[in-house]
Amino acid sequence: MSSFLPFIVAVLAFCFLGSPSVHAQQRRVAPHIGYIYPAGAQAGTSCEITIGGEVLDGVKEVLLSGSGIRTTVVKFNRPLPMKRLNELRQYLEEARKRYAQTKGSLLGRFRNPDNVARILTEAGATEEEIKQFFKMREQKNDPKRQVNPQLAEQVTVKLDVAKDALPGPRDLRLLIPAGATNPLPFCVGRLAESVKGDEVLGKTIETAKKVTQPVVLNGQLLPGQVDHYAFEAKKDSHLVIAVQGRDLIPYLADAVPGWFQPVVSLYDSKGREVAYAYDFRYSPDPILCFKPPKDDTYLLEIKDALYRGREDFVYRVTIGEIPFVTGIYPMGCRTGSSATAAITGWNLKRSQVILDPGQTEGIHPLPELSNGLVVGDVPFASDAISETDEREPNNDPQHARPMGLPVIVNGRIDPPGDVDVFAVPCGAGAKLVAEINARRLGSPLDSYLKITDGAGRQVAFNDDWEDKAAGLLTHKADSYILFTATTAGMYYVHVGDSQHKGGPDYTYRLRLSAPRPDFALRVTPSAVSAPPGGAAPVTFYALRKDGYQGEVAIKLNMPVQAGFILNGGLIPAGQDKVRATLTFPPDYVDKPINLSMTGHGTVDGGRLIVHPVVPADDLIQAFVYHHLVPAKQGLAVISGSWRGGRAVMDVLSHEPITLPSGGTGRLVLSTPAYRGGGMQRDVQFELNEPPEGIVIDKTTYAPEGMVVAIRTDAAIKPGFKGNLIVEVFHETTGKEKDGKPGQKRRWSSGFLPAIPFKVVGK
Repeated sequence: MSSFLPFIVAVLAFCFLGSPSVHAQQRRVAPHIGYIYPAGAQAGTSCEITIGGEVLDGVKEVLLSGSGIRTTVVKFNRPLPMKRLNELRQYLEEARKRYAQTKGSLLGRFRNPDNVARILTEAGATEEEIKQFFKMREQKNDPKRQVNPQLAEQVTVKLDVAKDALPGPRDLRLLIPAGATNPLPFCVGRLAESVKGDEVLGKTIETAKKVTQPVVLNGQLLPGQVDHYAFEAKKDSHLVIAVQGRDLIPYLADAVPGWFQPVVSLYDSKGREVAYAYDFRYSPDPILCFKPPKDDTYLLEIKDALYRGREDFVYRVTIGEIPFVTGIYPMGCRTGSSATAAITGWNLKRSQVILDPGQTEGIHPLPELSNGLVVGDVPFASDAISETDEREPNNDPQHARPMGLPVIVNGRIDPPGDVDVFAVPCGAGAKLVAEINARRLGSPLDSYLKITDGAGRQVAFNDDWEDKAAGLLTHKADSYILFTATTAGMYYVHVGDSQHKGGPDYTYRLRLSAPRPDFALRVTPSAVSAPPGGAAPVTFYALRKDGYQGEVAIKLNMPVQAGFILNGGLIPAGQDKVRATLTFPPDYVDKPINLSMTGHGTVDGGRLIVHPVVPADDLIQAFVYHHLVPAKQGLAVISGSWRGGRAVMDVLSHEPITLPSGGTGRLVLSTPAYRGGGMQRDVQFELNEPPEGIVIDKTTYAPEGMVVAIRTDAAIKPGFKGNLIVEVFHETTGKEKDGKPGQKRRWSSGFLPAIPFKVVGK
């Protein structure tokens, strides 16, 4: 992303943060946390953190993945309701007028905070209300700041972190009566921590905050703020300065760029800039590896690239001679075996590490390299097929090494501009997959793949390929080709860097094989809530690989989920997602329940594939882009629903219901009241996030029940399948008073279980 920063600065500088109208469009009604500050703590210490968000009233508990942290909720702060704020403003204005009539107009008296606080106390305001009044007035009067309702509420939490708490990031959520919030990372480290308070950190060594490294700095940036820290460093020490910004809050829905973009500069005691960074390779979080030329006091400056800021512009900066890994080779090994990998970086106590994936394919962390100092595991991959290393010279087809399929090739693009070429024999009509795994494993390589035939003609090419499973990557730099040979012969697979860069750390894993149809699975949101017996909508995503087009059946893993019912858990063949519902047990359970689900599909005429369903959250970046970001846990919370209750109703239609393409289908529903002879004419139905082109036309009453007419656009072709998620609303009208019609009241009664449908021809 670093290559795009100058463009972003030049073209999008006016897009500071979302306008009020955009906020209105994206208002959340579910419990949500937007930041944690400070976003970490040292093992063996206690601290207080502030969690900002919305719909956090009545917080019951803090949920943290892992163990070793005890939490206590200290207090909850909510901004003054607008009605109360206006009451205090009015009282203050009336007091000003009274004073002007008796003593003359002395406006300065009403700018003095102590006088204002005394007058507000006379109005009956509490100490907390007065504090909120000043805070909201300050925000309103600052032209650089915008009130953001998604961050307005605050929960203060006390943490006691055990000495033996494992280092690294945890998922932190709040549990409230409405359910569980989204997760955000909270980091446990081994170093001392410094937390910036309300002080202004001056821009000279004399006025900056003094710290002793090694240390982790915690801060927040408000609009236009620039923070400074002063520290001593010895000549020729191997200093690492690692910033975490996007690491802590990966996506901001209403900001461009779609995250806090930290920029750091380092100055010596003479004021000369000696180091600067606004990224590290492809990561927006900058890292400086600095060797001081002399013993000196150095000044660290941190700011946002566009001088934006808000409460959720939270950072952690680790400073010290800490271990930092820049590369690993090879980046993986075959399952069921182990391999020795070389590691490079700064302040490393060893140069090799053992890769041991066991029998599990996929991407794994290397725990021994997770030192708790910088968020982010060093990953490696494993696969069930054989592996080999690329060998130079192999820069052209004449020197290409023949490859037997299937195979994983571990290689490097080194030096810059290097190209590795591999020869693959193919029969006429044979299919070949060439896939690079590099950026997804932390390599800076921005790969491209090219396939040429024996005559040197290019027959396939790919630069960037999107892997939706890599939810934290915004530059999908890895490459993928699914190629069909038209004639028998030798074909040549070329691997290079699209920016003509290279070096020892530009490593990759190249898969060469016939297609291996497969899939990965995600479910959003990562936490769902409903009252006892109620239903909550969820979305399942099939991340299809190598042309897999079959259906995927989702199942709850029993007995942990005994009492839950999954309705509509079938992703139809050829489709990437489906919405379904999870019906909760009828009995109340006080604690969140860890959800576990698996997806089942078949290939090769019936061979069963089973994969876990990974909980995730659909996060929006910069107003537009959606990313499936995995969570460490999937939770179900049985509680009073924030949507207002539960729907008690039966589906009488035969399932799946049939919807004519370009026509209208019928959904017949019944309620106990209707079966008893009553007419529930206040009942209304809405489709919740239906497929585009499917809408409710009207609802009528018939002897067989409530008939909901579902209209389908002609653009939806026969054969399309899915589920209808129906939300039930009730509406009442109060009695007429003084000739005026009664006031209408409308509320949600929850969701019906997912209703399968199939589009058919007329």
